[in-house]
Amino acid sequence: MATVSYNGQCFNLDGRRLWLLAAGLHYTRIPREAWTDRIAAARQAGFNTVDVGCPWMQHEPRRGRYQFDGANDVKAFIECCGAAGMRVILRPGPFIGDGFDGGGIPPWLGEDESVRLREANEVFLERVSKYFRKLLAEVADLQATRGGPIVIVQVEHGWTCANDAQAERYLREIARVMREGGINVPLTNANNLWLESADTIDTWRGDDDLLVNLRQLRAVQPDAPRLVRAFEQIGVATWGTRAPEGLEAATMLRRTAEILAAGAQPIIAPFHGGTNFGFLAGRPLGASTGCTTTAAAGAPLGEAGSRGARYHQLRRLVTCADQFAHVFFDLDPDYHPVAIDPGDAPAKGGGRKSRRGSGIALVPLRGPGGRIIFAFGDGATKRTTLLLDNGVRLPIDLGDQPVGWYVVDVDLHGQGTLDYANLCPFALVDRAIVVLFGPERADGIISVNGTPRGLTVPGGAKPLVIEHRGILFVICNQTQIETTYHDESAVYVGIDGFDAEGVPRPAGAGKAWRVTRADGLESLSPGGVPAPSGGRSVALGAWEGASAATYADGSSPRFASLPGPQSLVACGALSGYGWYRVQLKSTSPRARLVHFAGAADRRHLYLDGKAAGVVGPGPGATPNPVNLKLAKGTHTLSVLVDNIGRLADGDAGTVRSGLWDDVVELKRLTGVRPKTVTAEPIDPFALKGFVFGAAAGRPSDATQVAWSFTHARKTRLLIDVQDLVVPGTFVLNDVPIASFAGETGATTIGIPIDGPRAEPLKRGKNTLRFAPTATDAAGVKAAAAAVTIYECVEVLSQKGGWAFAKWEPPTAASFAPVAANASLKGAPAWWRTSCKPLAADRIWWFDTAGLSKGQIFVNGHNVGRYFTTTATGRAAGPQTRLFLPADWLRADKPNELVVFDEHGFSPHKTKVVARPGGELD
Repeated sequence: MATVSYNGQCFNLDGRRLWLLAAGLHYTRIPREAWTDRIAAARQAGFNTVDVGCPWMQHEPRRGRYQFDGANDVKAFIECCGAAGMRVILRPGPFIGDGFDGGGIPPWLGEDESVRLREANEVFLERVSKYFRKLLAEVADLQATRGGPIVIVQVEHGWTCANDAQAERYLREIARVMREGGINVPLTNANNLWLESADTIDTWRGDDDLLVNLRQLRAVQPDAPRLVRAFEQIGVATWGTRAPEGLEAATMLRRTAEILAAGAQPIIAPFHGGTNFGFLAGRPLGASTGCTTTAAAGAPLGEAGSRGARYHQLRRLVTCADQFAHVFFDLDPDYHPVAIDPGDAPAKGGGRKSRRGSGIALVPLRGPGGRIIFAFGDGATKRTTLLLDNGVRLPIDLGDQPVGWYVVDVDLHGQGTLDYANLCPFALVDRAIVVLFGPERADGIISVNGTPRGLTVPGGAKPLVIEHRGILFVICNQTQIETTYHDESAVYVGIDGFDAEGVPRPAGAGKAWRVTRADGLESLSPGGVPAPSGGRSVALGAWEGASAATYADGSSPRFASLPGPQSLVACGALSGYGWYRVQLKSTSPRARLVHFAGAADRRHLYLDGKAAGVVGPGPGATPNPVNLKLAKGTHTLSVLVDNIGRLADGDAGTVRSGLWDDVVELKRLTGVRPKTVTAEPIDPFALKGFVFGAAAGRPSDATQVAWSFTHARKTRLLIDVQDLVVPGTFVLNDVPIASFAGETGATTIGIPIDGPRAEPLKRGKNTLRFAPTATDAAGVKAAAAAVTIYECVEVLSQKGGWAFAKWEPPTAASFAPVAANASLKGAPAWWRTSCKPLAADRIWWFDTAGLSKGQIFVNGHNVGRYFTTTATGRAAGPQTRLFLPADWLRADKPNELVVFDEHGFSPHKTKVVARPGGELD
């Protein structure tokens, strides 16, 4: 059996050194038929490894029911990676983050009150163990030790919590289960050195100060390679907010160069975000609404596979690192000389203080395979001269790049030595073709085996090809390198990559060239697959509509009785929507302050068949609790619950969705005023073992906020928290009763004081305190303004008055023709139409103009969520076009489109358009 080992610089497979350059791809967010295309795009960008996260919720959507087929066939995806010559870093979880609902953890785990997620909880670990046995049975034989592509397996993800005792039990148990499941390749963690994790390699997660942090990682972990997951939080777009600017292509290139300049191996995640089909999306930290259907705005590879500026900028450097891997994996891991901190040049989305005017910062690396010098610009200075140790002056010009990289004394696989070059290396092909590039018309110098030669970087579109000391050099300018690709034996200039058969794909109407060792430079005959074009729209057929009014007024026969309030999961709705019908009783006519349990959902209220508003987070909604005017008597309240997604990172906890508790009337406790006090600090781990961003031995601040109140009745109390970003612990009469995540989880939540939480409650005087996790005077002030204490004065929902109806498309017979431009406002509505066959050689999108919020289906596939406007027509966005995968479309017969609109808006302005990329690419 083969072995995967490592030293201080790289990994080794049976003695063969590996230099890993990983691209993050999610198989569940890519149509299965497009897997090979996206993997190929990563390979053509120079990546040799795919980072693969496994969302548990997709593989075990219901307890004990496992799915490893179709879009969830992780084994087939890994095999596709292997067939493309890619290695794999596998991330089984149980938590993987990456914008998935709940970080990938199944929602049904939240139904068991004995479960405590992501800690050494017996019930949780039992479920993890059962899931891992099933998952690892699918993939263990695909490890490199058994001839497959998997070289690394990651334990958990982002467990940034310094609770050593908990980590020792939880993380070690996860690793043990993996080993028992047959995993025998190296294990890594992604905890950013928050704690020691035995038997795993520490890696780094970050987007900034990468050279600094990775040098520090080398200092604390000298015996293992450095891996870094970069750009993980870049480009996360959420509904109702502006599209994120993300990092400019040049800044992304610069920071990737920092990783390599530290002698580290990058994991660019997400490289391709794909699509949050259906209800895959979760909520990022600090967001009140869920991630957009486009899973990663501004990823290097666009949602539909388009290759933009970030892709091409990264490809320049990543291809070099792959082609000259023998130099990188042979670098001296202990050689990190004093250097000027590169910082960041001023760039949009850069995030660091500018170095403009401070000159070019050099970071040299060396090893038996040669030397590499990274030259980081300051945003103003483009040229400088390197003085080599033999006295040779080497003038360099960064041109359009923020960073350049130059090699010295590099072995050309036994064919000679590249003594130096003042142009950036790109590829080393067929052991005898070297591709270099630099600014147009720049003076170039190359030296092979002690013989220098001058040249001029070409302008225009045709590369310069010269032979020097038995080596064929292809010299490109910085524009030409964007369309330069290679295979095992040839270099191509003027193409847009390769198609599925490996045939060069034209990059437009211009000329293209091929360079081989045997034939040199030759013009390339037109052919291959043309790049997708855009700008075309397709007319849609007449729309038919089906109102959901019978659900809104509670008369639908689809409602089934419930014994009482239940969560969506308990009702069989694991994600998305669900309809509730609740009978309310009002003893007198008045406006009532009504509270609905939970904080993560949006709830569309219909009181006696009439729309009564939307309660919850996000645009067009009223925060919970809400005022309802109730006449005396019995009322029917129908509620469309929209599960907008659980937190995808941080301290998510067990969040339930739906109406899982009674609907109650609240009354604010009078005479309760906050005051700042000095009190006993609270251990943040008093109630749970995993607290995101907290450290054991560091109790809360002694400066706290307190509320004193008198409670003489047996009624339940509620702590209502609105938009509080400060994490901490609520303490009732000196007893901790609730951990509050703040900016590391939910910032708005209602905390009922019932069950165990009510045990410290006294008849008479009580004191509630909030102890911030860290010293934060502003946080104490914010908590005082954000917290309100309510008394539950009446339970409005009646016993025996609960019912639930599944959210699902109506039957074909339910649809009826609707006049052009007519809507079905007043209740949610379903719409249906058809469009003509759609050509498979184009990239198609559904434009949601005129709609409000809802879901799109094409030929029975759930494309995903849209949020174009609120009920009042206020723009939400930022995404208004949804990707329609080619393999879900019909090229030989009409396509069926189905729309669910939460407010019944008309779809008559919508259209299907052909465009190369999405609006968030």
